[in-house]
Amino acid sequence: MTFKKHIHLDRAEVKRLYVAKKWTIQRIATNFGISVMSVQRFMVKANIPRRGTPLGDSRTLTKDLLNELYIDKHLSQEQIASILKLSGATISNKMRDFQIPARKSPHRNLDALEMGESYIVSLKKNPKYSVSNFYDAAKVRGIQVSLKTIGKDRIRVTRVK
Repeated sequence: MTFKKHIHLDRAEVKRLYVAKKWTIQRIATNFGISVMSVQRFMVKANIPRRGTPLGDSRTLTKDLLNELYIDKHLSQEQIASILKLSGATISNKMRDFQIPARKSPHRNLDALEMGESYIVSLKKNPKYSVSNFYDAAKVRGIQVSLKTIGKDRIRVTRVK
């Protein structure tokens, strides 16, 4: 039979160790001989705020926020990750969880282009792309493209070789 260990934690002492001395929750738990979860639960009940982590908190990423940043503002997953201090994998996973379809990279279309064929890319919808990006992407694929700027926010990409 196992018995739970009952330790009385003092709010002021835990706060002093965590905030003033910058101890980790793991170190506090080890010091008192209790689990990390016990310390975390105590801190929530005692209203001791957690320090920020190097990355942001993915629990704050809602479907509405992701839609606003990715769909409405046309930010890339990398840009969103940087703004929210989250990993790119977290953004990608949340998009999958929220059933938000990822945009296709305009560079993917280069692979399907036959000689003389063209397609139009909106720079407004793909703000991170520039003319040089397409030349570089074509070079990597061993093809040549011709680019024509159409207005201020569109490019026509034509395969020439």
